[in-house]
Amino acid sequence: MATTETTKPVAVASTPVPAPAAPSVGTPRPGGTIKIALYQEPGNLNPYLNVQNVGNVVRNTIFGGMVRPNEKGEYVPDLAKEVPTTKNGLVSADGKTVTYKLRQDVKWHDGKPFTVRDVKFTYDVIMDPANPVTSRQGYRDIEAFMIKDDFTFEVRFKTFFAPFVSLFGAILPAHAFESKAAIDKSDFNRKPIGTGPYKVVEWASGDHITVAKNPDYYVKGKP
Repeated sequence: MATTETTKPVAVASTPVPAPAAPSVGTPRPGGTIKIALYQEPGNLNPYLNVQNVGNVVRNTIFGGMVRPNEKGEYVPDLAKEVPTTKNGLVSADGKTVTYKLRQDVKWHDGKPFTVRDVKFTYDVIMDPANPVTSRQGYRDIEAFMIKDDFTFEVRFKTFFAPFVSLFGAILPAHAFESKAAIDKSDFNRKPIGTGPYKVVEWASGDHITVAKNPDYYVKGKP
């Protein structure tokens, strides 16, 4: 005769799971150090020679451009006072001529003033066939670069170039190269000078790159 055993349920005491801690709320304070791990060492920090994402991570803290994208993906002014549009009169009706008015309170990391001369130098560097720049796309469509004054320049395109706002995303300091357009052998590529919120302090190969707060950054209270 077959028998069937019935297993009685066993009561197990449950352990309450603690609720996640509420995020801390407070006023941001300047100072401190943040360490970011990079999976490889950049070959250089020149924005027009570097081809590595890790190089971009570092150099984006160092350099400034005419405009930059914000957290919403919108273009906002950086070294330029305004983003050129047809509405503010800085883009011609046919879209071929774009005018930039530069901020006049910007300094390079070595204290030198930033002017339109630096933008023209950057354009010349990009267009110099002796320089192995990563791309000349868009810049080759420029028919003329015209300096209006120390803080105003105009570019005229051969044909309508829709993504014109993506150009001049990083500006090089003319004085750091002594106006020599050949850049691939320059010490600048490992010891760059920019206008961004941080400046290079030290690069120890195979170990770390240290950047520190730029006390002359034009955005007050930042970084």
